[in-house]
Amino acid sequence: MLRTLSVLWIEGIQLPYEHRCLSPWVRQLQLHLDLLRKRSCPLLLGLCLSFQLQHEPLLLQQDDAGDLLMRGGVCGVRTRAHGPEVRAGIWDDPGRAPRRVCRWVPVAASVAGLVAACVPNPSPRPPGPSAQPPAFTGRILAGNDQLVEYRLPSLEATRFQLPRFHGPPSGNVLSAFWGADERHAYALVQIDEDHSQLFLVGPHEDPRTLGPRLPATYTARGGGGLVLAWTCGRRAYPILALDPTEPAPRWREVARGCPAALSPDARFVAYSPDGRTIWQVAIDAGDRPRELLDLSRWRRQLRSAGMRDAELWSPFADIAWGDPGIAVTLADHGRYAILLRLEGGGAQLIPLGRAQPASGLAWQPNGALLAWSELAPEEAGSLRVYDPASREPRQLAAGTIDGVIWSPDGSLVAALRATDGTSQWVFLDVDGDLVGTAQIDASPRDWAQG
Repeated sequence: MLRTLSVLWIEGIQLPYEHRCLSPWVRQLQLHLDLLRKRSCPLLLGLCLSFQLQHEPLLLQQDDAGDLLMRGGVCGVRTRAHGPEVRAGIWDDPGRAPRRVCRWVPVAASVAGLVAACVPNPSPRPPGPSAQPPAFTGRILAGNDQLVEYRLPSLEATRFQLPRFHGPPSGNVLSAFWGADERHAYALVQIDEDHSQLFLVGPHEDPRTLGPRLPATYTARGGGGLVLAWTCGRRAYPILALDPTEPAPRWREVARGCPAALSPDARFVAYSPDGRTIWQVAIDAGDRPRELLDLSRWRRQLRSAGMRDAELWSPFADIAWGDPGIAVTLADHGRYAILLRLEGGGAQLIPLGRAQPASGLAWQPNGALLAWSELAPEEAGSLRVYDPASREPRQLAAGTIDGVIWSPDGSLVAALRATDGTSQWVFLDVDGDLVGTAQIDASPRDWAQG
């Protein structure tokens, strides 16, 4: 019982960082319990709260002056607080804020537990490196049929203007990512049943058309100030690059095949010309293509994973090039795997079995982790990460996952998760701890610095 109350007190009021839980009423409760603690008798407050949290909800009310009134029923605990430090914890829409919180807690704690909980806190020690909070800042680009910027941590939304279309499938955002200045974004938008168009968009600005239109099957990604576009099929389609800074930007063919990815320095493109090998070519066509990986040299490992005819061309084809190396998805008649070609020449295979890679591969910025989501038949989906050093994939979250992105410093992963018929954003650290959620039903596309 002593441990129960102590944990409740420490984790419920003195969280190590502000966004341990994004629920506004939880932050509000944490803030004002601390105010009560400072302004009331600690032991009486501990007794009252321990009874109230078991038998009667704590009531939070906001008066006409904007002050917060906190009342505690049978114990009669009351306090009134105001000022910036209080308003920061109040919902933007007070009418939506729940008034009853914390319905159930374990049955009454011992007197020793109450005293321990109410003893004044010692001066906090300076946090060490492991206690530093994740960088919950920046701006997330999201959208399916529109494009919206969400500023963290407030989740203030700014809609980017896109051209008007006449209805589905026109207007679908096929790809979206931040530009080099992290103020403007690029959006590849479907403009009719057969074509898509790349636009440069920004807050309070008209969209600017970039380059000729593309087939609607193409996807686009950016890096180093360039945009790369490709599509997968049963033959090698053109891989196109565009420099948005040119006076009249045009798509330029750099190779044929799929999937394709820019190198971290945007000097090279990795791609598969035949579904069996991975090659590298210079973006400026100054060097001859160079082979990086051949699946025929992996027959034994692939067969041990139940894959006898693995290929790189599939509906789930994807490739990611980060500082640790190149990651590609493989498919073979309902079986899947991820193959890594690491810097320095080493390679590793991650068998997925029947689990389909459901969203793009994403390397961790400033780190070595690879993140992706997968969906297995008749099973819950999952968000996973893989560390080439340990060679062990780890599950960070369960559910149907879409739009896996990393924070700019690599400390957090964000994704759209659907469970029990509801969809929301989840933010997790690299250990899989849930840092927060947001009630947004749109795929996160890219995360920029503040």
